[in-house]
Amino acid sequence: MKLTVSVVNHQGLLPWRQQLMELERQICYPLSEGEDHFYIDMGRDPGRFFSDIGESIFLLAHKGEQLAGFTCFVKKQIGIGASVHNALYMAGLKVAPSFRGQGVVQRMLFKGLRTWVWRPGLYNVSAIFGAAMVSDNGTDVRQSFSRQALGYSSRTTAELLVYSVAGDILANISDSAPPWPQEGFTQLSADLPCIVDNQEVKSFRLVSTGQRWKQVHLPFSAPYWPDGLGHYLRKSGQIICQKWPGHAGVFAIDTTLAEQHAFLRSFGITPWGRCRILTWDIPWRRSPWSGAPIHLSTSEI
Repeated sequence: MKLTVSVVNHQGLLPWRQQLMELERQICYPLSEGEDHFYIDMGRDPGRFFSDIGESIFLLAHKGEQLAGFTCFVKKQIGIGASVHNALYMAGLKVAPSFRGQGVVQRMLFKGLRTWVWRPGLYNVSAIFGAAMVSDNGTDVRQSFSRQALGYSSRTTAELLVYSVAGDILANISDSAPPWPQEGFTQLSADLPCIVDNQEVKSFRLVSTGQRWKQVHLPFSAPYWPDGLGHYLRKSGQIICQKWPGHAGVFAIDTTLAEQHAFLRSFGITPWGRCRILTWDIPWRRSPWSGAPIHLSTSEI
């Protein structure tokens, strides 16, 4: 039986829910210093997380009733400097171990791009990007298709350090942080509340215990730190202690913001993971990526 790639909507994912859950459990991500790993739990409705971000289509690779891979394309608006762009966010890419090395990723991605073209959707898009957590050995999702056309054309435009810090620690950070940078910022997340709790649609479960890793997300980036990173994190920590006791606050900061990372280290706060932002150029569009620091909320990774 040959491999088929199907394009489905939100409701079309539901019959595949059990296999999608099993696929997620097979793919684990490291915590800092390898002390534990976690896997992603998309809950009872595996498409809601993506649909909440923006207009979405879902790609399922399968042989008959056997799931081989999954990815999602989300259309959303992003800010690059003072300009607003329509972007295509390739998210949630997964391939079952037994199907790796068989061109599954390439087929899903090309089918997704063709689907947007015929909507038409891609002609209204000026940026394409994806996010990939970095594994223990330093590889990311790009290695899944690095020998194929999409892999060759992708590049790492930014790397984010991801932090998970207990609310009571955040609540006691001082305000003596370096000022936020004045240069233009690339905002891949917009119009989010002060703190995002999306544990019902996507949560992390620790491999060692199977228990949910209790955390909420701090989505705001440097332009929203008028009083410095310390003030923002301290206020967020106070809210977490009041509304989500026992939870950690998760956030990501571009590696180029060295002063902010040094400030966190001064409080003994170190990242637990890294995320690479991969981008692709659109042949008929001028590349919008400016080289400025990039921000993507951890609630959308």
